[in-house]
Amino acid sequence: MKKLFLAAGAALALLASCNKETEMMNPAPEARPDGASVTITLSSGDDAQTRAFFDATATAEAWEKTLSSLSVFTFNTSGDLILRRDFTASELASKSATFSLPKSAAGTECSFYAVANYDASSAKTKSALTALVEKSAGDYNGTFADVSTKALRSGGFVMSGSTTKTVGAVNTSTQVGISLKRTVAKVALQTSIDPEFSEKYPGSITITSVKLSRAASQSLVVAGTPSTGA
Repeated sequence: MKKLFLAAGAALALLASCNKETEMMNPAPEARPDGASVTITLSSGDDAQTRAFFDATATAEAWEKTLSSLSVFTFNTSGDLILRRDFTASELASKSATFSLPKSAAGTECSFYAVANYDASSAKTKSALTALVEKSAGDYNGTFADVSTKALRSGGFVMSGSTTKTVGAVNTSTQVGISLKRTVAKVALQTSIDPEFSEKYPGSITITSVKLSRAASQSLVVAGTPSTGA
């Protein structure tokens, strides 16, 4: 049986998640005399369940994990927005930020949602944020040469993550870790030729294009429910 490995032609983006390599760099927590501070630390998610490659050792490229913008939304248990914090350039580089929450949030459970490379500023409640739909899957697609070296979508790959955490008392700092996952993933296809076909048509075969049908064309910007703790 002859085997063909598809390494050219169109590369496809499916709505899935894959990423690796956790990075943690925390600045010193700031003093907050009138409230409770939180330190958000970003990490990349475990892609063991969503890997789209047949190669178990495949990892995300550095440009697939690039953050061009990131907003953290903090909600109370009623789903009301307490605060939206946009990361600065230096915070994006360190993947960490420390900021203050109102005194009323101290000692309460809050939900923290991080959205990267996507403008989610229109969301004013948790229900509105979790209802946002990412429809740009097609923007990532192109030739293998293109999609294997850069993100074709302007702004990079959309990523998100969430967690719930009880905020500490006034004048304390709470560590909150959020794992980011991309809403799309590259797909590598491995094909084989049926023995009967190989016998009937000997020689070499070149695959110039592939069309993957019944793939999702959109996905929620924030998938699932927040993880607990972190």
